[in-house]
Amino acid sequence: MCNITNLGVSRNALETATMTDTFIKYCLSNYVKIIWLFEKNLMLKYDLGDNPYQCQNLFPRRAMLKCDSGDFYYRFHGRGCSFNYLDYEVHYDYYITKADYITTVPWKFWRFVVTQSKKNGFRELTQDDIALELEKLNEIGIIQKVHPDYLEYQIIFSWVKSCSDKLYYG
Repeated sequence: MCNITNLGVSRNALETATMTDTFIKYCLSNYVKIIWLFEKNLMLKYDLGDNPYQCQNLFPRRAMLKCDSGDFYYRFHGRGCSFNYLDYEVHYDYYITKADYITTVPWKFWRFVVTQSKKNGFRELTQDDIALELEKLNEIGIIQKVHPDYLEYQIIFSWVKSCSDKLYYG
């Protein structure tokens, strides 16, 4: 008879791995949705087109963006942006020439996951944990490495659009 114990994996370890996988997907979905919310509010306030990154000279690179749902305190830098919104800390990069333009690296996504962990009562993951989880997501096609030698990942929007409403953690 083959069961989890016979394979040398405890039931608790398997449940923890499954919970971590679900939580990371939940976080990735929220990460993108909050970035999209920021972009939407930025485009509305400054009357920008479909891509705010192509017209950065039309709005301040660092400011507070007042919104009904909460204020965004943002700062654009290089080809990236950082902002605080409610209890979230968000850092990301973008490529203005790609359809799935949002990218992240382990440290940037880890900072967001830390805020999600506190909010949801999930155990705190390390930056190394996040690097491993991002690699798993890369292997199953939810994200894609931008370059084989670097830990920068492009987030596949079709996954976010198809799965974000179905994910639940709590």
